Amino acid sequence: MARERKVREDAAVVRERVERAAMRLFALHGSRAVSVQAIADDVAMSKQAVLYHYGSKERIRAAVLDRVTDRVRRWVQAFTTEPSDLTLDALTDRVFGIYLADPWVPGTILREVLEDSGHAGLVLQEGTLPWRERLQGLLEGGQTTGLVRADLDAGRWFDRIALMVLATLALPPRHTAPQAEGDDEAWETRERLRETLRVALVSALTDPTPLLG
Repeated sequence: MARERKVREDAAVVRERVERAAMRLFALHGSRAVSVQAIADDVAMSKQAVLYHYGSKERIRAAVLDRVTDRVRRWVQAFTTEPSDLTLDALTDRVFGIYLADPWVPGTILREVLEDSGHAGLVLQEGTLPWRERLQGLLEGGQTTGLVRADLDAGRWFDRIALMVLATLALPPRHTAPQAEGDDEAWETRERLRETLRVALVSALTDPTPLLG
């Protein structure tokens, strides 16, 4: 039993390494351009060893999509369960803090949706649909109370702003992710994110002044 448990634990460690490496490479280059050999080289394993755990590149990609969907689900859940009385700076800090924990997620999503909008887009949408619907419900609730513009199409607005935020976080060219809020690249990314969120709030709220600070 102990030996079987050790084998399972070792396999889990390998899968964690492979999937994190694959996500970073997919975010930088797109999954179509990344080979199994490139992933194996990144984690200092043989191609055969990687395929032993997954069987094919498509299974690696599917595992990465599952991982991304899980991360997005957690992100959206945080916004629907925590207090909503935030300033622009507090909202920026929250989003940026989540990003720093998983900085390759936005780039992976953008690459996947652009390269395979049918399959990848469907997987991501289905995986996060309950939380997207809850956020949309919050916007529609704000319309009822007069906080959100009555003529706003909540679903379309959310999709467009989500794409803007993803692009803001994904597009800066780099091969390493920001490591902390204090480094220069992280600061620049945070400021771009803040401006994106400012535009989003101004476009949606009847009076964004209290949140803008």
